Amino acid sequence: MLRSSSNLALYRYHSYKDLSEFLRGLVMNYPHITNLTNLGQSAEYRQIWSLEISNKPNVSEPEEPKIRFVAGIHGNAPVGTELLLALAEFLCLNYKRNPAVTQLVDRTRIVIVPSLNPDGRERAQEKDCTSKIGQANARGKDLDTDFTNNASQPETKAIIENLIQKQDFSLSVALDGGSVLVTYPYDKPVQTVENKETLKHLASLYANNHPSMHLGQPSCPNKSDENIPGGIMRGAEWHSHLGSMKDYSVTYGHCPEITVYTSCCYFPSAAQLPSLWAENKKSLLSMLVEVHKGVHGFVKDKTGKPVSNAVIVLNEGIKVHTKEGGYFHVLLAPGVHNINAIADGYQQQHSQVFVHHDAASSVVIVFDTDNRIFGLPRELVVTVAGATMSALILTACIIWCICSIKSNRHKDGFHRLRQHHDEYEDEIRLMSTGSKKSLLSHEFQDETDTEEETLYSSKH
Repeated sequence: MLRSSSNLALYRYHSYKDLSEFLRGLVMNYPHITNLTNLGQSAEYRQIWSLEISNKPNVSEPEEPKIRFVAGIHGNAPVGTELLLALAEFLCLNYKRNPAVTQLVDRTRIVIVPSLNPDGRERAQEKDCTSKIGQANARGKDLDTDFTNNASQPETKAIIENLIQKQDFSLSVALDGGSVLVTYPYDKPVQTVENKETLKHLASLYANNHPSMHLGQPSCPNKSDENIPGGIMRGAEWHSHLGSMKDYSVTYGHCPEITVYTSCCYFPSAAQLPSLWAENKKSLLSMLVEVHKGVHGFVKDKTGKPVSNAVIVLNEGIKVHTKEGGYFHVLLAPGVHNINAIADGYQQQHSQVFVHHDAASSVVIVFDTDNRIFGLPRELVVTVAGATMSALILTACIIWCICSIKSNRHKDGFHRLRQHHDEYEDEIRLMSTGSKKSLLSHEFQDETDTEEETLYSSKH
């Protein structure tokens, strides 16, 4: 069982200043397992903090699965921010005290972004359950519609460039407010969802570890008749929109992401925070356990050399890349899955793997050197190329011989049209045999029917 020390973070809401001090305090007290970085600045120049918790923070360990928690994308829903602060404190307080927590921290890279929209958070008001004040950033933009290739807001750019585009996360969990359910990709209207079973599995895992979420009856004001089977729903069925963070994470970050709606009230009173933490703690910790499951493995060549940046295609849809050392990890729902591995200079490899409910499945993929050229067997291409080259050489030799023979027969300049004697030789006469002058030229008559022309050839 996971036991918690008293969570000091849950007595009140944290303003931006309080949040910054709280995070710095964690790093000061637990420097060996924490690292605080600034992803960028908001529109009003507030820091967007990212806290890493790991046994070797800020040190690359490709074989450790990496999980991302993000809250506060809507400033008027700060419950998620407080839950992530409580999670961070819980992990730090129990490290080296609780074996299960210690193992999670030692074997996982946990990244927490507690407030993505600090400007909106500063505008929001406590105990206001329905107000949209603070939902957008300081420029009036809903950040959950700005995750595109042309992201315009500084907050969006900060997390895209410094976290999502790194493509090294195995799972992302976003926390929001306004109901009690979990949504999975996509938020945009699409007909098919790649890896749908895995996304539903992750959403169900969170909901099933929550005391009431899985019942599918949030009982929110003005929505008392709402029924959400299993407490999960595809994002587009809940609130369809473009440019969401989880759609971008799946499409460009190659990382599954779910969105957890933690309470009906956007900004409930601080007195409710301890109970909200109690409701969500097990679900949040279950994500830390789940990130170690799925499939992990190595890609190598025949000599045992790791193949980095190989493309791993799962079920003809999902794509991930191998990291340094040829390592890859991807979360998949329990069951049988197809794996195709692709890398330049190697033959494509295909395999199947069975994913268990309670443990990760491992696979080692060994590449053969690609012996195909233009999609054809190398032996065939080499044989055809050799035969073609031989034919070209033979043809060139024949042409050279023919040209040489003709060259020997014809010297430079004009020559007699007939050099042998025949019945027409009397047509060519020496006009003056007794001349003392040397004959300087021979005169020839054109034998054609056209007007006669005289051709001259200097005698050498």
